[in-house]
Amino acid sequence: MSPVSLDALPERVRRAWLDLTAELQRVLRGDLVAMWAYGGTLSVDDPSHAGDLDTYVVLSRQPDEATASAIEGAQDAIARGRGVEWDAWYVL
Repeated sequence: MSPVSLDALPERVRRAWLDLTAELQRVLRGDLVAMWAYGGTLSVDDPSHAGDLDTYVVLSRQPDEATASAIEGAQDAIARGRGVEWDAWYVL
């Protein structure tokens, strides 16, 4: 399978991944090592639901409880605002 540029994706999906990237950078700072948007199911039948987005995030260390809560809150807010659902894996 060939890589697909974020620019080739529907705007809401692209913005959701960019929003999550920005929020993770803000919350995790130097503990965010890498993030991949590696797939998902895009919905064309339901305009209120853009899709389920598969995301892989590498962290330099395990987040404390407050940071984990901030990550979850950011994901939830972006999901509601962009009409997506996250299938996100956070690994060390």
